[in-house]
Parts: sequence; structure tokens; C-alpha cells
Amino acid sequence: MNLVPFFGVLFARGWTRLTYGIALASMLALYAGVWRRDEISPWYFLLHPVSTVLFIYTILRSMFVTLWNGGVEWRGTFYPLEDLRKGLV
Repeated sequence: MNLVPFFGVLFARGWTRLTYGIALASMLALYAGVWRRDEISPWYFLLHPVSTVLFIYTILRSMFVTLWNGGVEWRGTFYPLEDLRKGLV
């Protein structure tokens, strides 16, 4: 959902493009508000799509590794998916 406004502004037509532009403007306003309070540059707005793609990659990789290994290893202990699904862990 975080990438849709960026692609929408590029590829949508007519009024739809305007709504995506409004969504991007509100995201930029949010970053500007954070900048005023916490002195974080609003230019991070430009990195928003990059962080979204990295977050999606992290979630998908975690899912595939867990399925491939048949469970999760946490702090040296292996937790099988069957036990996790049953709520035994």
C-alpha cells in the first residue's frame, strides 16, 4: 500500500492521478511534521519507496526461510512449525 501512490502518480490518468497526488502530498506533510518535531529531514520521503521494498523483502524472506527449514530458530532453540501452529510453544 505504501508504494501505490508513487506508482499511481506515474501511471494513472485523470482524476485518479490527482487522488494519488493528494496521498503523496499527505505523506510528505507527515514527514514534514515529524521534521518539525524531531528534526528529521523531510527528504526521507524520497526514500519511503525504498524502505517499503526492503520491508516486503524482509517479510517474504523470513516466510520462505521458515517454510524451508520447517520452523524457526530463536536464540539457539529450534521451534517446529507444527508446535507453533498448535500453540505448544
